Amino acid sequence: MRSAVFAVVTTLLLATAGLASNVGDTCRYSIVESIPDGLNLTTLYKTSDAFIDLMSRTEKNLHIASFYWELSHGDPKLGGDQGQRVFDEMINTAKRGVDIQITQTFPTAAFPQYDAFNLSDAGYAEVRSLDFSKLFGSGVLHTKMWIGDGKHAYVGSANTDWKSMSQVKELGVYLEDCPELVKDLESIFQVYWQAAEMSFVPPRGGWASDMAATMNMQKPLDVAILNALTGKKENDAIFFAAAPPSFLPDGFSKDDDAIVGGIDDARESVCVEVMDYAPASVYMPATFYWPSISDAFKRAAFNRQVEVRLLFGIWNHTTEEQYGFMKELQSFGRMLSGNLSSPSTSARASHQGRVLSEDEVAYRSRFAPPQEMLKYGATFGSLDVKVFKVPDDPKGVASFTRVNHAKFLVTDRVAYIGTSNWCADYFYTTAGVSANFRPLDVEDDQSHLRAHLQTIFDRDWNSEYAIELDAAIREFEQSRW
Repeated sequence: MRSAVFAVVTTLLLATAGLASNVGDTCRYSIVESIPDGLNLTTLYKTSDAFIDLMSRTEKNLHIASFYWELSHGDPKLGGDQGQRVFDEMINTAKRGVDIQITQTFPTAAFPQYDAFNLSDAGYAEVRSLDFSKLFGSGVLHTKMWIGDGKHAYVGSANTDWKSMSQVKELGVYLEDCPELVKDLESIFQVYWQAAEMSFVPPRGGWASDMAATMNMQKPLDVAILNALTGKKENDAIFFAAAPPSFLPDGFSKDDDAIVGGIDDARESVCVEVMDYAPASVYMPATFYWPSISDAFKRAAFNRQVEVRLLFGIWNHTTEEQYGFMKELQSFGRMLSGNLSSPSTSARASHQGRVLSEDEVAYRSRFAPPQEMLKYGATFGSLDVKVFKVPDDPKGVASFTRVNHAKFLVTDRVAYIGTSNWCADYFYTTAGVSANFRPLDVEDDQSHLRAHLQTIFDRDWNSEYAIELDAAIREFEQSRW
C-alpha cells in the first residue's frame, strides 16, 4: 500500500513538471469564506457573495449538489438575511430563464428540504433526491457544489443554509469562466443526477465514457489561472477528486487518495482544518478501523521530519470518541517532541562513529521504536493538535451552528479544499468532492492559492479561538458531571 502511494506521488511530480496550458484570459479563482458573526477574523470574499455572483453570471443552466436546504426565513438578528438574499437571487435567476437542477439528500424529518421543494413547486427548479440508504445502506449526499453554465463553480464546505453564511465557519474555492476545469465537476453532478433515478449503482467503470475525467491525481491539468485577488496569473496543476468510489466515472481520483497523496508528498509542513476526524467508520452499520489518514500524518512527522499541525473543529456535538482519536494523535506528537531530541533535520544519523547510509536511516526510521532511534541520532518532525472553538453568539442561538466546518489541507507543496469530514464513511458511502492545486511556480509561489490557504490556516491556528486539546477535553469532561 505504501509503495503504491509513493508511486502515485512520483507520477504526480512527473506530471506537473511540464508547462502550464492557458485556460483563457478570464479564468480565475477566489478563496471564499464564511466567518461566524462575532468572531474577530476577517475574510476578503464572503460565501454568500460568491453564490450570488455565480448566479448573476449564469445565463443558461445552474446545477447545485447539496446536502440539505435551509436558506430562507432565517433569523435576521443572526444573519439570516444572507441566506434569504441567496434564495431570492435563485428565484430571480430562474425568472431570467435559467434552468436550475438540484440534487440533494433524500428528505427526512431532520432535513425536510422545504426550500428545494418550494422552488420545484413554483416551477423554478427541477429537483432529484438521492436515497443513500437504498444505494449504500447508509450515507448522504454531502457534496456542496454549484456549477453555472459549465464554466463557473463553487466547491467547499458551505451548505445551502443561511447558517452557513453567518453562524458557521466555512471555506471554499470559487472558479469563474473556467470551462476546461469545470467539465469534470459537471460529470460528477451528472452522476448524482442519474443515480437519483437508480435503484442500484453501476460498478466502477459503468458510467458513460463521455463522463470520464479529463484530469486526475496522476495527470493533473497544468493551467495558467488568474488569482482574482491579485489579478496576476499563476501556474497550477489542478485536479478534482470525489467519493464514493462507485460514483466515479473512469479516470477520477478517489478523494481519500488525494488527501493521503498530498500528505505523503509534503516535505516541510502539513496543515489541516477539518471538523470531524476518525480513523474509523462512524455511521455505517458495521464499523471498522481505517488508519489511512492517521498513518499518513505519522509517516510525515516520523519518517520525513515534517511539521504537522492539525486544527479540529469542536462544538456541542463533538463526541467522546472523537476527543479520544484527537488525543491519540496528540500522544504520538508528544512522544516525538517530549521524549526525543530534535537536532536539525539536516543532521545525519550515526552510531559508534560510523555514518549510516540513507537506506539504513530510512529502515530504522520505519521499523525501530522512537526510543531506540535515539541511539542513532535520529531526527523527527512534529505533530501538534489544537481545536478551534467558536464562542456563542450573544445575539442568540441557532441549532447546529458555531463550529469550524471548513475542510482543507495545505502543505508546503499542495492545497486541498474539500466537502467531506475525515472519517471512513465519507469516502465509501457518502458523496463528496475536492479541488486540488499544486503551484508550478515553486520559486514564486507566495501569491498562489496554496500560499493564500496557508495564510488562512496560520491566522486560525494563531487566533484566540484555537485552544489546546487538553483544555477542551477538561471542559468536555466537566460538562458531563
